[in-house]
Amino acid sequence: MDNQELLQLDQQQLTQLLVLFKNSPQQKKQDLIKQLAVTTAQLELLVLGLKHMGLLLKTSPQGYQLLHKIEQTDINKLKQKLTQAGIDKPVNYCLSTPSTNKLASTNKQAAIYLSEHQSTGKGRKGRHWLTPLGQSIALSVSHNFQFGLKHLSGLNIAMAVAITNTASHFGYNHLQLKWPN
Repeated sequence: MDNQELLQLDQQQLTQLLVLFKNSPQQKKQDLIKQLAVTTAQLELLVLGLKHMGLLLKTSPQGYQLLHKIEQTDINKLKQKLTQAGIDKPVNYCLSTPSTNKLASTNKQAAIYLSEHQSTGKGRKGRHWLTPLGQSIALSVSHNFQFGLKHLSGLNIAMAVAITNTASHFGYNHLQLKWPN
């Protein structure tokens, strides 16, 4: 499954399937077909999509088993906390995207772009960066500055540390910081 095929999958159904696995790591195929209102072939494509995004699932003739614990971003809680902190930026959330940075750069509006999975992100010096599903988040923040780029040196590091510290404050103490770009 390539990235284009992945983007064509129903994001809402993928999210529903992910939540079902989060709530109960073992799922029977027939139960999933009923709950998602899909065919067997559609379910297999959705499962393949989740596997392509990095979710570790064991497959048997009867169903599937999630092989590691996952956490999913509570987007409503995040928006509430941002509002309480006086941060007035819209949050654009998607389960999967090629790149949050591309989303941010193609939209003129100052906003926060968050994804559970990123397939073609780039790290420092243009290195490929994959964000596996259920194990990390990809985050880009766009802002319209009123001064030149020379005044922004170190901003990416300061923001990354601030985001990590804030998440730690809310109980996410196991976070690690990837070098931000």
